[in-house]
Amino acid sequence: MDVGGWLRSLGLGKYEAAFRDNEIDETVLPNLTADDLKELGVTALGHRRKLLDAIGSDASAKAPSAVAAPAPESQILAAPPGRSAPRRRAERNPSSRDPGHRSLPEQLA
Repeated sequence: MDVGGWLRSLGLGKYEAAFRDNEIDETVLPNLTADDLKELGVTALGHRRKLLDAIGSDASAKAPSAVAAPAPESQILAAPPGRSAPRRRAERNPSSRDPGHRSLPEQLA
């Protein structure tokens, strides 16, 4: 990856020399923080945000396998050996608890 070209594509080519002088390459780029960018001379908050957003979107686009898939529900609800599985609580309708409960449309009528 050409970091200088990437900066120019973001309209931030004026920081190319600072990135080059500090040896910021594609291996360092994903780990940069806002403080790192300040130290590199990126003083404008908007430019730091733009860079951090671009770094985040580039990293997620290049490494989709790095994001863990959610565990199947069967694994989430599975109990350890020797213990029973946790029970799910059913949502209760407020009117089933209180015979005097009136629904919102009934209250507004």
